[in-house]
Amino acid sequence: MSHSGDRFTDIELENKRLPACCGYITWKLLSLEDAMKELQDFLMEINRFVKLAKKYCTYPNDHDLTKDESTAIYIYTMEMSDDSCVYRILNQTLRAEDRSKVRPWFGYLKLLDSATSKLPKFKGTIWRGIDKDVTMKFKKGQQITWWSISSCSTSVNVISSFLHKSSSSTLFHIECLNGKSISSYTCYPKENEVILMPGTVFEVVSNPLNHHGGLNIIHLKEISDEEEEEEPPRPPNPNSYQPNHSTISTATISNNPITRNQVSIQSQIERITI
Repeated sequence: MSHSGDRFTDIELENKRLPACCGYITWKLLSLEDAMKELQDFLMEINRFVKLAKKYCTYPNDHDLTKDESTAIYIYTMEMSDDSCVYRILNQTLRAEDRSKVRPWFGYLKLLDSATSKLPKFKGTIWRGIDKDVTMKFKKGQQITWWSISSCSTSVNVISSFLHKSSSSTLFHIECLNGKSISSYTCYPKENEVILMPGTVFEVVSNPLNHHGGLNIIHLKEISDEEEEEEPPRPPNPNSYQPNHSTISTATISNNPITRNQVSIQSQIERITI
């Protein structure tokens, strides 16, 4: 199976506002085969790839993922032709302004959501890249949203290997707060892959660094719901009720509060844009 590295280099450059995708929160968790039935019309040979993914996925595993959940992650990382590639077509759809196009993917996203919710959060430095100079699109203090699932790596060497040496390229140095490490479940475990959920918001930490020789670096910091809610501490009022600290984030779906730790894709799929 050839590997193009497109998952790591397909960067969303248009910082646009998108409406919520309604209906996802009530969507039932299906088997992988049933979830993929909705996608057969525009994912060629998907049934064959599902069988392959089930054969090679990590099961049993250390995080109690079901076989369907583990397969959902594995098939996301598989390289296929353009008319069959799950990650390529899914991410194009997640970026579409017509949000109804996301609906056929709800079953698969629900499985992927269930799988990643069982994985621990990854907090640290991750990398992503693109084979062009995009520094003019990023300014210090700017907030940007990536609407697709973003594949990153903890290894800058992995990302560099997918960039053409002869062209002007850009590396994204990302301070990650809510990533999910899928290296134990991917088709390519040596790539140290960490994924960021749809709708992840970043702040540009500094103006891009332009290196001689064509390599540029953009420094991003993930903005979490918890950060947005932080307020300066106030002295306690003995006459007022003091509730216990809540982990509920501002990402609410249909007025149902959820924590980012409990739900990942779900909290982003139906969020109202910032």
